[in-house]
Amino acid sequence: MFRNMFPIVICAAFLGVPALTGCEKKVSEETTTVRKSDGTVSQQKTETTRNPDGTVTEKKTERTNNP
Repeated sequence: MFRNMFPIVICAAFLGVPALTGCEKKVSEETTTVRKSDGTVSQQKTETTRNPDGTVTEKKTERTNNP
């Protein structure tokens, strides 16, 4: 009986959890890169996602590389 039940439990764990919780949907993604005269590279990334409950989240990331 355990041999028959084990694959069913594993499949339910991998398929059932994402179906119940939902997942984020990426609405937009924008990346801007600026190179200054002193060689510094600045990269700004804006990512907008829609959550399963209908709310919209905007995440901004800024990264600077100095030579």
